[in-house]
Amino acid sequence: MTTRQRLLESIDGFREQHGLTERQFSLMATRDHKWLSRLRRGQVSLSSIERAEGFMFRYATAAGALSCCTAARPSPDADAVQHANDQAPLRGEAPPPVRHPALEAA
Repeated sequence: MTTRQRLLESIDGFREQHGLTERQFSLMATRDHKWLSRLRRGQVSLSSIERAEGFMFRYATAAGALSCCTAARPSPDADAVQHANDQAPLRGEAPPPVRHPALEAA
């Protein structure tokens, strides 16, 4: 079984579980209504596959049920989540302006 066939089985299982048509899935995952048919022909980019996999993970997580296609993803540990939260700027807080050293002298 090829990687593409495994991915298609995973997507078909996801669509079946969540009641999505091929067109609905393609639009929601990649904003391209023909994406799934292009995947079947092998005419998609790796970045679009990554977008679709990310969509399935977020959709299943938001639905509260990790499906067959997302169970293999490791969950982040608490330290990694805390570190990411500490590094992220607060909403509404703008980053400090970047000043070029040549402009400082003027």
